[in-house]
Amino acid sequence: MTRTLFAALLLIAPTAALASGKQQPPDSIEPRERPGKVTFSHKKERTISCTAKTKQPKADADCEAKREAMDASTRIELLPVPAPNLVKPDQRKPVTLDHPRDGKEVSAELGVGVWELVWAGRSQRERFRVNPDAPVKIQLQTTRGHCAAQSALCRLNASSTRHQVTIPAQHRVN
Repeated sequence: MTRTLFAALLLIAPTAALASGKQQPPDSIEPRERPGKVTFSHKKERTISCTAKTKQPKADADCEAKREAMDASTRIELLPVPAPNLVKPDQRKPVTLDHPRDGKEVSAELGVGVWELVWAGRSQRERFRVNPDAPVKIQLQTTRGHCAAQSALCRLNASSTRHQVTIPAQHRVN
């Protein structure tokens, strides 16, 4: 009798733990999970001139850049980052998105979990979490050239390029 009761508890206990919500399922083992929507925007500008903000001579000038829009086409890759607790292979697949020249937003439906953004020209890879109940809006910005203060003057350095990624704090993963 004791053995039968013990065996029944062994069968029921794991099911009860999952039903109580104490254990969370791993990220995206099943592709049938409802995906989350991720939208990307890209703004690309070129610095065309630099002027000092004030006319009074100072040790270092505060510079103001004048910029113009450029062709915003770019390509990004989105790579799934498997959760460490997965027992089966992650079913999510990498996604490539191409931004049009006019800078219009592009969207993708991605499996729930952590994803990594790979963008040519940017050595750092950003990570973000996709949740089916909270759409994500990620902003990309490319700026060619920048203004550098030299004494009381502002000089244009046209050879630099900066790629910036802005991910909302609630979706950012470190």
